[in-house]
Amino acid sequence: MELRTSPGGQVMAPESIPMSDEAFGPSEHTTITWLGFAGFLVNSRGTTFMIDPLLEGFDMPVLLDFPVAASAVPRLHAVLVGDVTVTLTPADHAWQNAFPGTDEHWHEPDDACGIWIETPDGTIWAPGDSRLIPEHHLEGPSPDVMLFDFSDSEWHFTFDGAVQMANAHPEAVLLCHHWGSVDAPDFNPFNGDPRTLLEVVDNPERIVVLAPGEPYRMTAR
Repeated sequence: MELRTSPGGQVMAPESIPMSDEAFGPSEHTTITWLGFAGFLVNSRGTTFMIDPLLEGFDMPVLLDFPVAASAVPRLHAVLVGDVTVTLTPADHAWQNAFPGTDEHWHEPDDACGIWIETPDGTIWAPGDSRLIPEHHLEGPSPDVMLFDFSDSEWHFTFDGAVQMANAHPEAVLLCHHWGSVDAPDFNPFNGDPRTLLEVVDNPERIVVLAPGEPYRMTAR
């Protein structure tokens, strides 16, 4: 895969594809569109919802153009309806507790979560920002599609932990995120390169690198 490089030497996401109102409209399929950062739009046969969207106002320089402005989003379902079922899964992301003064709130283990989504076209797992929890992330059922965070951060799965997780679910399609979005060449968590996965992930043909705004269509199984 050929990817762009920033002046600072970071791997960048492909050029963003602007999203039109059609991305939020009726559909006969389930599509998953990367929004950049860790955000995704899911349109499951007309039921639309976003996962962890960041569409403006990030507090660091960014390496991408947002594929849609928050003010241009025509509609989303505030309550998940239709043939989509959502179940929460465990996550461990209480990094604020390690830095006194960061947040007045003490973060409990249940404050973070992942999301398991069942659609008519298959299952999607968004594990969320989390450290690796082996009994939850490496065991149990495998999704059809995993929103795959391979950020090398101690408060995420770490690169090695992400590889373990990918290989524990060897048939899941991996939609890469948390890379190529933030202009911070000296900050390791923002410097992921999907090409480093090719030699260590089983069945690497399932690795999907999307441009922000580019949809991935699920195939019903």
